[in-house]
Amino acid sequence: MLITLRARQLTGVALIVLLATALVGTVHLFSLVGVVLNDAEAHGQLLARAIFQRARDVVTDGRAAGDALRRDRALRTLLASSIAYGRGVSYATIVDTEGTILLHSFPGREGSGHVADAPLATVIAGGPIARLRAIYSEQTYAVEESLTLGETPFGAVRIGLSTVLLREELSDALRPAALATLVALALALVLAAGLSPWVLRPIHALRDGQDLAEPAGTDPEGTGAATVDTPSAESVRRLAALARPLAGVAHEVKNPLNAMTIHLELIRQKLAGLAGPTATVGGSSILGISEPTDADGTSAASADAAPRDDDLRSAREHLDVLEEEIKRLDEIIQGFVRFMRPPDLRLEPVAIDGLAHEVRALIAPEAERAGVAIEIDCPPALPALAADHALLQQAFLNLALNACQAMPSGGTLRIRARAAAGRRVHVTVEDTGEGIPPEQLERIFDLYYTSRADGSGLGLAMVHMAVQLHGGEIDVESTAGVGTRFRLALPQAYNIVT
Repeated sequence: MLITLRARQLTGVALIVLLATALVGTVHLFSLVGVVLNDAEAHGQLLARAIFQRARDVVTDGRAAGDALRRDRALRTLLASSIAYGRGVSYATIVDTEGTILLHSFPGREGSGHVADAPLATVIAGGPIARLRAIYSEQTYAVEESLTLGETPFGAVRIGLSTVLLREELSDALRPAALATLVALALALVLAAGLSPWVLRPIHALRDGQDLAEPAGTDPEGTGAATVDTPSAESVRRLAALARPLAGVAHEVKNPLNAMTIHLELIRQKLAGLAGPTATVGGSSILGISEPTDADGTSAASADAAPRDDDLRSAREHLDVLEEEIKRLDEIIQGFVRFMRPPDLRLEPVAIDGLAHEVRALIAPEAERAGVAIEIDCPPALPALAADHALLQQAFLNLALNACQAMPSGGTLRIRARAAAGRRVHVTVEDTGEGIPPEQLERIFDLYYTSRADGSGLGLAMVHMAVQLHGGEIDVESTAGVGTRFRLALPQAYNIVT
């Protein structure tokens, strides 16, 4: 168990760190891509502007611009050096208005046509996904500066920026982040491995039945109060397991049920209005319209009264059925809500002997009617239970009531308790009733499962939940015609000091 818990802890820490670093790394990657592209565009614009300034100084006549540009050695040097020193620059060229290359960082291409690459600005204007996709594509983008003489354009400066070169720059920037991620993951795993024995110690101590608190018989504050150390970690785990079903579904179902109840009442009121006699004044209706009569003077409305009364009576009967079923469904949902929202445990030392006698007093009328004798065998010297008194009392009450209902012709109900190993108290609730069929035995703790027509299917499910919340176990064995025995193992209260 120790290895399993440590492995789970280490795996959980690793996954959390990986998830966090992946999220931060993704945001960092998007940010770096934007920085690299913006920096490349700014550098390309700066380079294009420098070439533009030199070209404008060289050209004095737009018609002879090509010859003037080709003869200028400084301009050729500027274009050639742009590849060597530019960030991500794959070429630099000057083209005329028709796209013919006048000067190029690779002189062999001069005189040929040049197809303009897509502007880098359009990529930067896109979203982070588009920028990331662009920088990891094998494509060249361009930064362009128009050349004019006065108001007349005579060409353009184009700087090509290769994503392959920009990606290398991005990789250089990402290496420190990747190293930091690996260091963080390794540090988290080392810390988790080092702290896990200390973090998991209370759980293992509870498993082994060790006492983590003050030794029994001590009262460090001198108050003389009783103290209880309880397996809270195990209780939390069990409570989390019980809370997996969606209790919100019950809330969603109750809303339409409330609406149905309201509308049923409205329908009843309308039916009551239809059933009332029509008010008349001096043989005429209150609205001033005479009722039609038959040849013998009998009102036509009175001839239809009997069938209409039958219809109204039938409608009321249907409404009664609907109302009863809605109430029944509402009770089921309320029981489900109570089951899914158990009360907070208020643990205290509970004497099983006193609890058993309380339950006997509560079910005495039911047992007397059924002819059931109740026998209690719980020595007063038994260790107290670490329990929520009200919740555990309800659990034993449910078991006792079930036992009485299983003995309609009378019988014996026995409640027996004994101390057991591992700081446990074993409690047995046994009857001499009809027994439970084997095919039903595995389902008796299921919510809403019942073998009785008037049963709710909540009693034993609540018992099972209460035992689990206390960190205990429950099992059952039954023989047809002999009876049923429920066995509960519940934790003792630690360090009872009086």
